[in-house]
Order: sequence, then C-alpha cells, then structure tokens
Amino acid sequence: MTDSTRGLTVPLVLRLLGAQAPDSSGFMHCPNPEHPDRNPSAHITPDQRGWACFACNARGGVLDLIVCFGFASDRKEAASWLEQIAS
Repeated sequence: MTDSTRGLTVPLVLRLLGAQAPDSSGFMHCPNPEHPDRNPSAHITPDQRGWACFACNARGGVLDLIVCFGFASDRKEAASWLEQIAS
C-alpha cells in the first residue's frame, strides 16, 4: 500500500467510487462484477480497511475494491488512480 492509500477505509473509497455505502452493521452488496448480489452479502472488516463476500468468497482491501468496480485493471493502477484523485 502506498502512502496515499494507508489511511483510506472501504466506506471512504465506496463514496469516492459513487457506490452505495454499507449499512449500519457493515454489510454491503458484493463489488465482484461476476456475483449479481441481490442481498448484501459482503461485510467490511472491523478495521474498515478490508471487505469479504460470504457468498462468493471475493475479498480484499481498498485497491481490490477499485479493481472490482472497474476503475483500474490491477492493484498498481488502482493505487495510481487513488493518488490522482487525492491530489
């Protein structure tokens, strides 16, 4: 993780992506594009820096979230994207 992504949380990155925020218990729709999630099946980790889907086993951190939403093709590109929007 780069210096510019260290303090980012999943809820913050979801807002940056224009995605729906997790509910009050930390559940959200799975960001995996191959998992058409009708009911929130993904959950944010207690430190809010990771997420995991209990239905399809997709998981990751903020960079993986950006890749899942299609804003980047890999984690390196996701870090660059974050650095651009943070500046």
